[in-house]
Amino acid sequence: MNGTIHSLGIRANQLTDFLNSEETTGFFNENGYYVQITKISPGLFTLIIDKAAEN
Repeated sequence: MNGTIHSLGIRANQLTDFLNSEETTGFFNENGYYVQITKISPGLFTLIIDKAAEN
């Protein structure tokens, strides 16, 4: 997964910061991609990366 995130230009520390937080769902835009991450249980999460719509 790190390789995919890096190749898209998404900073892995954004994901690490979220996983270390108390939040259960996070959203952010990075390098033209919309990223959604949801914690399901400790060590298990979903990650959706979608190309942001162009205006």
